[in-house]
Amino acid sequence: MNSKSMKILGFVFIGGAIGATLRFLTVQWVQHNTSTPFPWGTLIVNTLGSFLLGLLWAYSQSISLPKAIEAFIIIGGLGAFTTFATYSLDTIKLLSNGNIKEGVLNFFLSNTLSVLSILIGYLIGKTLLETFK
Repeated sequence: MNSKSMKILGFVFIGGAIGATLRFLTVQWVQHNTSTPFPWGTLIVNTLGSFLLGLLWAYSQSISLPKAIEAFIIIGGLGAFTTFATYSLDTIKLLSNGNIKEGVLNFFLSNTLSVLSILIGYLIGKTLLETFK
């Protein structure tokens, strides 16, 4: 890796640490202040992160963001705050570029496969834990 790539990686690392910390604090605060099992904290983080990414995307259409800022805020910060925002942006870009089939496919596959993968992973993990008690 050259020094420019290392510098960008450093911005991703720092932004990611900040984003992950803000995600944790936000989710904890919201869940502490609600009395329901619904994951309001996660929903708020994903919605807020998607909104902020949408704002940055609109801004980046009129002005080119420096790679360091993109690495720090978008990849690191918002990427660690919520990967859901990245998935949402990918879907919107596909749809807005006329790739309707791919956008709809990304929407349904990402949601369906992610939920099914968690369920399958949980079931396999639970079976392994019970098998090796």
